[in-house]
Amino acid sequence: MADEAGEEEKPLSLKAIFMGLKPFYWKVFLFNLGYQIAGFIVGLMLVLPIILLAVFTCGFGLLLMIPIGWLVSLMVTFTTIAMVEEKLDVFKAIGRAWKVLIKNLGNVLLMFLILGVGQIIIGLLLALPILMSFTPLVINGIATSFQTITTGLVITGILLLIFVPLTAFLGGVLRAYVWGAWTLTYRNLISGESAEPEVLSTKKRGDKAD
Repeated sequence: MADEAGEEEKPLSLKAIFMGLKPFYWKVFLFNLGYQIAGFIVGLMLVLPIILLAVFTCGFGLLLMIPIGWLVSLMVTFTTIAMVEEKLDVFKAIGRAWKVLIKNLGNVLLMFLILGVGQIIIGLLLALPILMSFTPLVINGIATSFQTITTGLVITGILLLIFVPLTAFLGGVLRAYVWGAWTLTYRNLISGESAEPEVLSTKKRGDKAD
């Protein structure tokens, strides 16, 4: 039991996440592909209504898209996790994700804000080296009145060759960490659900013994 508890307390590693997703790769892939296709079709159908909504509400109506986008994003995340964690098929996972999300809306919203703000800050920090890579090009252009920018262009190209793959790698690590955080959050939420009946059943056995 102690070994099991120790294993449960270990943070999720990239290898653990990959090995956990491997048996469900095609199910998760097809679900996300279907979501992307459906989102594209629905988006095309809603282009005109969204434009009209923005025009007639002076743009304020677009604020309604924020909670809708938030809800859809969380449903996709929780559905994916439910398919892997509880080994459910797609439609059962969607229903399960909806149930867990609605029942724990406050906690999920708080976690979404924490991870969202963290992702924005780290994303900006990761993008900073790429933006700074253009500095030699700009300086070279200003110094030569943009008559020749060969030196700056070469330096900028070298910096981009270094920073773009590095940023992509670190972005993947960040995404894996966020998925790991959501997976742990989901586990805690469903473990809270399963703990409640056990407490009640223990209490009932104690009453019968008396």
